[in-house]
Amino acid sequence: MVAAPATRGGYRPDIDGLRAVAVLLVVAYHASPDHVPGGFLGVDVFFVISGFLITGLILDGLAAGTFSLLQFYARRCRRIVPALVVVLAATLALAWRTLLPGELDELGKDLAAGGTFTTNLLLWMQAGYFATAGRLKPLLHLWSLGVEEQFYLVWPVLLAAAFRRRLRIVPLAAGLAVASFALNAAMMPHHSVAAYYLLPTRFWELLAGALLAAAERRSQLNPGALPPVAREAVGIAALAAVAGASLVLREERTPWFVPAAVGTLASAAIVAIGPRAWIGRLLSARPLVVVGLMSYPLYLWHWPLLSIATIVEEGAPDRTIRAALVCASLVLAWLTWQLVERPIRERLPVRASRGRMVRFIAVSVAALAAIAGAGLAVHGLGGLPGRLSALEEVRAQVSYPAFAANEQQYPKCSGAFRDAKRLSFCFTSKPGEPAAAILGDSHADHLFPGIAAASPENWLLLAHNTCPPVFDVPAYRAGTPEECSRANQLAVGVVAAHDRIRTVVVASAYLNALDLRRPGLAPFVLTPPSSAPGMTRQEVFAYGLEREVAQLEAPGRVIVLFVDVPALNFAPTSCVDARPLRLTSHPVRTPCAVPRADVDRSQAPYRAAIAQVARAHPGVRVYDPAPLFCDAAWCRADRDGALLYRDEHHLNLRGSRYVASQFLPWLASAAR
Repeated sequence: MVAAPATRGGYRPDIDGLRAVAVLLVVAYHASPDHVPGGFLGVDVFFVISGFLITGLILDGLAAGTFSLLQFYARRCRRIVPALVVVLAATLALAWRTLLPGELDELGKDLAAGGTFTTNLLLWMQAGYFATAGRLKPLLHLWSLGVEEQFYLVWPVLLAAAFRRRLRIVPLAAGLAVASFALNAAMMPHHSVAAYYLLPTRFWELLAGALLAAAERRSQLNPGALPPVAREAVGIAALAAVAGASLVLREERTPWFVPAAVGTLASAAIVAIGPRAWIGRLLSARPLVVVGLMSYPLYLWHWPLLSIATIVEEGAPDRTIRAALVCASLVLAWLTWQLVERPIRERLPVRASRGRMVRFIAVSVAALAAIAGAGLAVHGLGGLPGRLSALEEVRAQVSYPAFAANEQQYPKCSGAFRDAKRLSFCFTSKPGEPAAAILGDSHADHLFPGIAAASPENWLLLAHNTCPPVFDVPAYRAGTPEECSRANQLAVGVVAAHDRIRTVVVASAYLNALDLRRPGLAPFVLTPPSSAPGMTRQEVFAYGLEREVAQLEAPGRVIVLFVDVPALNFAPTSCVDARPLRLTSHPVRTPCAVPRADVDRSQAPYRAAIAQVARAHPGVRVYDPAPLFCDAAWCRADRDGALLYRDEHHLNLRGSRYVASQFLPWLASAAR
């Protein structure tokens, strides 16, 4: 999407038309995913176009002896940086007026990544259970720009070195493409997030276009040699494949490499067929060419508007708002093209002097550094909560960053517990040897601050994200590494090695309910033991929990199974209307509660598993927090007007302290 529209055969309007198809597919997918569920493959079309045009540009320069890395990067800066800086600055200004502190804090990190072309790397590192949903990240779409810019750092240097050594470019590109695709396939089962976002596993898509450019210059690509009927059939079939896949494929049901392969192969075929075929003439139509010429600013503008609207509406905006935002994106893209991109191109021609190119690169780097610095400052200041009223600040505390910041006051594991630092959460409530421990997943973590603040004992937290306390049971979210076996063995081993730990609380979420509430996450896999492969999920959970309890039992040690808190079916922030800006009116949710019958039904298999383990180990105590939240009709997310949850199933600091105030007296009684 950011490549210069020039090839050895001169300007090709059909490629700008293909760009238009790609960007319109992406915009349609983001604005109306139900109608264009596979439109995200437009990004793969962009990758092929970029690989084709950039490789052609470099090879032509190398062949003529005029290629210069300085000139290449000056042209890239000229094409990419001005519009990007404008959109990033505008996004920050809009976010300043519309987002709550926790949301602006997150945007600050994304802004820094966007200004350094590392959004794909940040998203890879952030991926996980607590990652912000993609639709709530206004700069999410810059991941593809990060992939392209990293390609531009690697490929020109590699291509120039190969040319100087008289290596054959077509076999080189083909070999690298095959290696990249093989790496992609190898990483998909347990590292699908990395395979999606990183350049090495996306390289093959860009190299598909590079292969076309290299083959064309070696006269190994000659679409005119095909019979006219075959040539037209290939072009029509390729465009039909792109259109059909965009209307049929669904992201949640289709591994991403399927639409990637369709988009890559089909767009490569369209580029290869050339501008003289019927498809080429269709794509050369003036309206498509105009959209293609402003495809880059359109890509930049549309997603921040749609995403920020989704945030302030706390859900997908209605159809009219989305349509209006798409129209606004088109207007902003046209203005950016006319007032920013074209004037800068005229002032910095391709054959500008070396001094002018160096100055322009320096200015570009400085502008991006300023944007990145502003993002880091916003993040460092916690999203600047002072912008908002007291009520908004209270609401802003219903966030994971606020919860995580509170935990920083507690000593991190060290010394005898240094190995446990490999867990997501490892803290003690006080310095010195702990006398009690909490084991489990993030639902063990959300109990810790309240217990740590109120208990005179020194408590140890040993918890790992998305890993229930199930011993000898491999557990993982599909597409991610299997870490839970190691995490649970590590936690159990730490407790077993410290006889002074006389109380162990085991807590976790109910997995089925979590999968239903977070449909954007891949399903969670609990692997049955080889001796009983037909176990149900509930039976596997009970088996693993029983094995963990058996490992933890010791003379004089009290083990408590902490039943999960009631889960909500709504965002707790919907109970408070403190948005700085709304697009439509939003009534406050009353009551701030979920029906008790829904909670009982959702938790029934989980409670049955806990009861099964308790029967097998009579010395185990079971603590049920439901009476703290529920009456006969409702399970509430607030108490005395204050929210107790930070999301649909995690307690906030107030909720953690409230539960601890009731649990600790019960524990003192149960331990006697």
